[in-house]
Amino acid sequence: MAHQVSAKQAFNDGKQLIEAGRFDEAIQRLDEALRLGLDLTEIYFARAEAHYRLQNLESAVADFDQVIRREPDHLIALINRGKAHTLLRQFDAALADLNRAGAIDPGNADVPFARALTYRVMGQFDQAAADLNRHLELDPQSADGFENLGLVLRLNGENEEAITACNEAIRLGVRNARVFYNRAHAYHELDRQHEAIADLDEALRLDPGYANAYMVRAYAHEALDDLESAIADFSKAILLRPNVDYYRNSRGSAYTRIGDYELAIADHDEAIRLNPGRVNSYVFRATDHENLRRYDHALEDLDQAIVLAPDDASLYRRRADIFEALGSQDRAQIDRERADAIEPEVADDEES
Repeated sequence: MAHQVSAKQAFNDGKQLIEAGRFDEAIQRLDEALRLGLDLTEIYFARAEAHYRLQNLESAVADFDQVIRREPDHLIALINRGKAHTLLRQFDAALADLNRAGAIDPGNADVPFARALTYRVMGQFDQAAADLNRHLELDPQSADGFENLGLVLRLNGENEEAITACNEAIRLGVRNARVFYNRAHAYHELDRQHEAIADLDEALRLDPGYANAYMVRAYAHEALDDLESAIADFSKAILLRPNVDYYRNSRGSAYTRIGDYELAIADHDEAIRLNPGRVNSYVFRATDHENLRRYDHALEDLDQAIVLAPDDASLYRRRADIFEALGSQDRAQIDRERADAIEPEVADDEES
């Protein structure tokens, strides 16, 4: 009897700790309840939720398995197990859970919302948008629905529609950095750079550590030929995320545009150190070496780029141009023939 009382107390403690956001402690108390013999579905469900919140995804799935084994139509367990499978990139299992949840309750708005996340992570943006539109049919005032629809539409290249969805999310009260970032990104893609910068200013006011917001604002400044502001924003992004190679390449390319080739090369050197397999880093650095008339270094970089991407005709053409500049017509001709063999249609266009 004492064990039963202690087990119930442990269960109640676990639930209260979850409500307080103390998930590690909650799991310990729920473990204790089970150890003391209180074998309830609700304990597994509560522990699954705590594991999920801590991103202990495999443990969350295992506990949701217990819940669903006992209650096969447990809707929330199916939805949340589907979300966990998505984050584990177990997409077939995720869709199976979410489709089953949808069959149990076709009018539940949470099901298409969760399934949209699965499709988005899979890169199937049309299906994600369809599910978010279904979610909004069921819950027309869902600010989260409009915010996520804006993201999916932007990722799908539907920038005008993305802006409309972000506008609606903001109208419904969303005031986080993500929604302004997504709308700004869509504005940037539409070459509405001043509007993009205004939204990115707001995103960074809300989240000063948002590195990608600095990056997109830098690109917007670049598009307006404000290279000083662009370089300042690239630098802020790099301070926040120093190990992202394409951040370095982006700043390096801006340095190239202002003619500071040594600083550009330093950034591309670091990008290559961080990610030796990115072809563009060698191409960018080759351009800077060429501008400094360091043709041997430029050729070395293009040689490495070709090793990484031997079917890229443009690389052979770039190398041929340098050979020609050095007076090595035979080697230039060999590279042009290689490029033409890869892209004969380009050769035909040049001849015509």
